[in-house]
Amino acid sequence: MVKYLFDTQLFKEIIIWNSNRHMNLTLHQINTDINMIKFIRIINSKENITHKIKYLACSQANTSACFFIYDKWYRPYYIKSLIASFYSNPNTLHFISNYLNKEIDVLTSFSWTDYGCIFLRKYAQQHLNLINKYLIHDLFVIWFNDVSIQLNIDSRHHSSKQRLSFLSSSNLLYNESVLAIRKLQYSLHRDRFISNNTLFFRKQNHNSSIYVKSPSFNDRFIFFSNVLPIYDDHKVHDISFHNTWKAVDGNLSTCWQTNRTIYSGDFFAIDFLYAQTNITFVLIVSHDRIMQANLETSISFNGIWWIPYESLRGVFLEANENSRNIYLFNSGQFNEGFKSFRYIKFKAINNHSNQSFQVCDIQMISKEKTLTNLQ
Repeated sequence: MVKYLFDTQLFKEIIIWNSNRHMNLTLHQINTDINMIKFIRIINSKENITHKIKYLACSQANTSACFFIYDKWYRPYYIKSLIASFYSNPNTLHFISNYLNKEIDVLTSFSWTDYGCIFLRKYAQQHLNLINKYLIHDLFVIWFNDVSIQLNIDSRHHSSKQRLSFLSSSNLLYNESVLAIRKLQYSLHRDRFISNNTLFFRKQNHNSSIYVKSPSFNDRFIFFSNVLPIYDDHKVHDISFHNTWKAVDGNLSTCWQTNRTIYSGDFFAIDFLYAQTNITFVLIVSHDRIMQANLETSISFNGIWWIPYESLRGVFLEANENSRNIYLFNSGQFNEGFKSFRYIKFKAINNHSNQSFQVCDIQMISKEKTLTNLQ
């Protein structure tokens, strides 16, 4: 794991926290070369403090942000996507989630941060202060007042042999949820008598939009949409049918489909992780061709300011034998001023009665590939 993280060249420092008090871990015990040693720092703990580790380790980091992963659940396949997602909204916790494991009997908004997460060091320090003040003997992972950003995947896509961390954590997540509810109830009752409550903050970090996101299976881009898998709190939803991962899993037989009618302003989009020039990618959809033609295409460098691309230059269409529509986008042939971007978005400008987005696959392709190779 250490060598893999080092080889990505994405990290200024690698901190290894050893919780085994019966073993004093040294650099000589790790399979490292001389170039890696100066990037590695080992902290040997005298006690096993379990999930407090990530916050203690991050609080001692020499960087303003931390990527944390627990070696038992080593799956760092989406590091580039996580980092890109973090840079787009650094005031929020970013982590990998899984909507497809039906054995998890917990709310979908919960996930296992040990699976891989990124957050600011100042929030780790803030969380430690809250733990030391209010929850000395309890684990409490809801640690700052904002909606976290999840990158939804099917973790079984990479390995079916390794036991999923979710299956061993249902009781833990349940206990944390109960603890959070009890603390909230106590705080609300306390508010009736004391106005300056500091346990649950009144200030909330600004999160302008809530999207569902999934990294591509090869970690080259992120697919996202503002159409959430749950749109009515009073109805039961099986969101496994509406997981954005199905649009980027490399499998043409699976498609992401929205679970409601498309309204004006609904969109799906692609984040190519950083600004690029002459991007070539394929979009394969099974929704109505007329609806796709009526979607507004726009590009952006920051995901905030968008410029509509109203030309069809550089856009090619072909239908395959499964009646799916294949769109090839070659930004090298776009009009001048539109050849470089980081984001591309497809937004409905009208309501589409009884129609939904259905995206089956997205692929960044090399110049030698053709539409015929993708059918």
